[in-house]
Amino acid sequence: MHKNWVAIATAPSPLKEYLIAEEDPKILERLAVAFPEYFSSQPAEPSCYPASLLRKRAKAHYEEQSPKNLLGAAQDAEFEWDTVLPESIPRIIFNSSDNPIPPEIWKQLIGQKIQGGIPIEWQGGRYVTIFLSPATSRKGAKINQKFMEFVQQLYLVPARFIDLEH
Repeated sequence: MHKNWVAIATAPSPLKEYLIAEEDPKILERLAVAFPEYFSSQPAEPSCYPASLLRKRAKAHYEEQSPKNLLGAAQDAEFEWDTVLPESIPRIIFNSSDNPIPPEIWKQLIGQKIQGGIPIEWQGGRYVTIFLSPATSRKGAKINQKFMEFVQQLYLVPARFIDLEH
């Protein structure tokens, strides 16, 4: 039994939040009986990823990569979601040499908390940050002009792929 992410995305609150967060197999079995429309026999990736799921997957990924640096893994999970999103999701990649970050994006980042999921509006589209490098700072710190001098890469994805509310 697997969660049907497409159906869960349309579930009413608070059921939606509960289905996203619950991981206990025994509880999931009971939920599947009560709400079969939110489960499937085949695994499926969500079409819109809850931010909480991305943080959880990123934390697990970085803990696996660096088992002796759990604090670093927890911090990386806050602002580096690129590794846990499918490659099929389109990305806009800015870097310091080939494709520099446009000034209109810089302005939106200043004053924001350093984290994944910062909403950005650019060229008429809505995007969300999934990677900010280097993001070496205290968790919860704000982006300021000095920090921006060190940013080398920024990845954005269309906002429709990330649910920042869950």
